[in-house]
Amino acid sequence: MILILSGEGDATTLSVIRWIEEMGHTVMLVSDKDVIENIFIENDKIVLYFKGNKTLHFSDIKAYWYRRGAFAFSETWQHSDVPDAISTQLGAELRFIVELLNTRLGKIPNLSGNGNRRMNRLLVMDAARDIGLLVPEFGIFTQRNAVRTFAIKHGKILTKPVSDVSFFNEGNISYRQYNALFTVDDIEQLPERFMPGLFVAYVEKKYELRIFYINGRCYTMAILSQQDPLTRIDMRHYNYQKPNRNVPYQLPSAIGDMIGVLMKQLDLNTGSIDILVTPDDSFVFLEVNPVGQFGNMSASCSYQLEREVATYLTTISATYEHVERDL
Repeated sequence: MILILSGEGDATTLSVIRWIEEMGHTVMLVSDKDVIENIFIENDKIVLYFKGNKTLHFSDIKAYWYRRGAFAFSETWQHSDVPDAISTQLGAELRFIVELLNTRLGKIPNLSGNGNRRMNRLLVMDAARDIGLLVPEFGIFTQRNAVRTFAIKHGKILTKPVSDVSFFNEGNISYRQYNALFTVDDIEQLPERFMPGLFVAYVEKKYELRIFYINGRCYTMAILSQQDPLTRIDMRHYNYQKPNRNVPYQLPSAIGDMIGVLMKQLDLNTGSIDILVTPDDSFVFLEVNPVGQFGNMSASCSYQLEREVATYLTTISATYEHVERDL
């Protein structure tokens, strides 16, 4: 059986499941709506009982794909009615159990294990630069004068979160973070001292690349985002009325080789990678997302990436034999 941990209703996940079943394999989806009501762990044996009579025996799992999300526990274990100190301790108990679950799953042949779902942007940029990829100039500052000097040196600059980009919902309003130029007026409105912030030199681009990497192979799509003022700075600021043109792209072998080296150093067997191509045809690495979206690329470029993921999972599932031990 192939286990997939993903969000409920994720179209890419559902497509991969259909391919797995078409290939004659069984698959179980655990989503963020599947609530664990009972746990049985005895030595190497793990069984999770979900609300609604769904049961997961770890001994049945032959391959695992972490798409997104996390295990959800019964509300009766949240203990919101006890003092904060006790609630914190009980929360730690559950986190340690989840850590065991994720560690055991990491020993099963997998694609994008849960432990790699978040990457440190700063360490990734350092690793990319060390292997020869170009990365934007960046700085982390706590003083307005330092930001001003950085802007004078590089002209146009951006500010980005050091950690993952966050999304917030409040009622019917959704708040999203996008890249935007950090202007002189923005700099002057900063306090003299502030919490450490990441500032990045703006890179002029001819177009940008989205690369889906899986098991040593790169599938690449060029996004012609410069032709639309709405997406010129950040292509995630989609123009739904007039979408960017997306086309298949042949990545130079030298860049593909360096990406392969980087992914091995980061211990990733899959991920979505963003690269800018400058007007002088230089390739500038931005980031890698271990659980990035690839459905749009699959559809726009006819890559059938969902089938590639299913093929990989069914192939690695044949290599695993679970053995339970009595300790």
